[in-house]
Amino acid sequence: MPVDNTIYNRFIDSLKIENISIPTLNWCLYKKPTAGRKLFTEAKLNILDPIIKKNSEITILAELEVLGFIEAPKKKKFMSITIVVSLKVKVEQKVFSQELAGAYINRNAIFTIIAIFREHVRNATFQMGLPTLILPAFKLNPTSKKDNNLKSNNAELTKESQL
Repeated sequence: MPVDNTIYNRFIDSLKIENISIPTLNWCLYKKPTAGRKLFTEAKLNILDPIIKKNSEITILAELEVLGFIEAPKKKKFMSITIVVSLKVKVEQKVFSQELAGAYINRNAIFTIIAIFREHVRNATFQMGLPTLILPAFKLNPTSKKDNNLKSNNAELTKESQL
């Protein structure tokens, strides 16, 4: 069921970001590709079940995995980047509901998290001595069509990127 925008706006007005952290940031360059080779990436986003405390505190965890491949007769992995971002927000208890929390995650929080992912992927590829990879603005295809879903939400990034 769609969320009433007036009620959702009250929820957003009461929301405060408490903390953004990166509990996991791993990147590995298995073998630096030689010049002139066609490179491509695949990315997968996984939004874990949110942690809700006191009907006012929501912690959202999301994981992004980016794999880099060399196009050859067989695709061969040359790098991987894994990032987990934790976003903790508080809202007033009087406006909290599971439905509104789910809508916030799918409408707003995901784009805050994606901006963090984009910056860290760009930085990691630069640090590895690769051409800088800037993830494109991408379209999320959630596995659930419900706006208020609070279950784990996996999405594939629909656009492949060229390094």
